Amino acid sequence: MEAIHRAKAEKAREKSLADQFEARRAKNRATRTRKIARREDRIAAGIAGLTQGK
Repeated sequence: MEAIHRAKAEKAREKSLADQFEARRAKNRATRTRKIARREDRIAAGIAGLTQGK
């Protein structure tokens, strides 16, 4: 009987950790996407600013 409870608890723990890792990966992926977009905007603005100034 105890083995069943232990197995269920372990399975729940593994699922919880997997969900946490997946959430962290999704958050980092979104952050990376925003960072790349910001960088592209900054580069585009810099290039536009250089061509406008001349």
